[in-house]
Amino acid sequence: MKIKEGLYLSQHDLFFFQKYLRFFPKDSNMRYEYAKELEKEGKIGAAIEQYERAAKDGNLASIGKLRMISSELDMEQPKEKMRNRFLPYVLGILLFLAFFAAMLFLLSWWYRHYFLHSIKYEYSSTKIERFFGQSTDRKSVKTSPNELPLLVVENAIERFKQEKGRFPKDLSELTSRTPDNWLSFIPNGVSYSLGNHFYELSFDNKVSTFSDGLLELDYYPKTNQLGVARGNEILALYPVASGTSIPFSESTVSKRVINPNGGTGALGTRGLQLQADYAIHGTNQPQYIGEKGITHGCLRMRNRDIETLYPYISIGTPFKMKSGTPSQATFQSGLPSLGDIQNPEKEETKGVYYNWRY
Repeated sequence: MKIKEGLYLSQHDLFFFQKYLRFFPKDSNMRYEYAKELEKEGKIGAAIEQYERAAKDGNLASIGKLRMISSELDMEQPKEKMRNRFLPYVLGILLFLAFFAAMLFLLSWWYRHYFLHSIKYEYSSTKIERFFGQSTDRKSVKTSPNELPLLVVENAIERFKQEKGRFPKDLSELTSRTPDNWLSFIPNGVSYSLGNHFYELSFDNKVSTFSDGLLELDYYPKTNQLGVARGNEILALYPVASGTSIPFSESTVSKRVINPNGGTGALGTRGLQLQADYAIHGTNQPQYIGEKGITHGCLRMRNRDIETLYPYISIGTPFKMKSGTPSQATFQSGLPSLGDIQNPEKEETKGVYYNWRY
């Protein structure tokens, strides 16, 4: 969420309300939402304070809520003396239960610790729409070049999580040697922090808004084009050379290879392996790009195109067959380059022969 020029605030920030109200202290509707969250967490005193501040700014919902709370407190007072009579018995039971709770904690701490570190804190689009009065549907919003570095890293983090069951401890886990080369490099300016319940990405100190769709590869047999998509948005389209029909409608990128079989032959300079010896790779015969009936099932791309595409696509990125004709791409000349790969040897597999269906 844009606060002011050059300053953005993520809806996933655990301290979102406090930070937002620091900039907009007179927003009584947001203060009312903050008070409701505090009340849900059992922080009644803090919730009442926020309701009172919102009420002073004329928020009718807060005024009604304060009356309701006051009425409930008045009803509770006659019961207080009765509770005091049973307090010693309640304390005894609680101490007894606390002993067994401590034993259970010792047996299960490792599970809970792992579970907490594998949760990404996120709001659903309906909650975001309720808080901010606007939809998160990207049909009318196009991705800008400045969003691409964050999108690439977020896609890799989420695919890593799907495979490993946890988020990476740091970004270096994504750029290991093959076969763990989820990405070739982290774009300059991207930073990552991992908390107990969430992770946060930022690019040049601007926090990612997340949840706007991850990357996938879509093949359109009718037009013989490979698309790079983000939800319903097609980012870029590339002509390919194809062959016999692909025997699956969906797959995922299982391996990323630089210079497969040496990089000078039929597989070109880059390869994204799917399944069953099917892959998306470069070519040493660019004159056939755009034609059908050329390969034995793989999709060939111009070397320059797949060299640009390769740093964008992580292991685990989905591949899907699409019917019909694709819509217009956001980047009609292809995706902009993310930069050069500084250590290509980390992703070469010298001595390994790939028998892809080129």
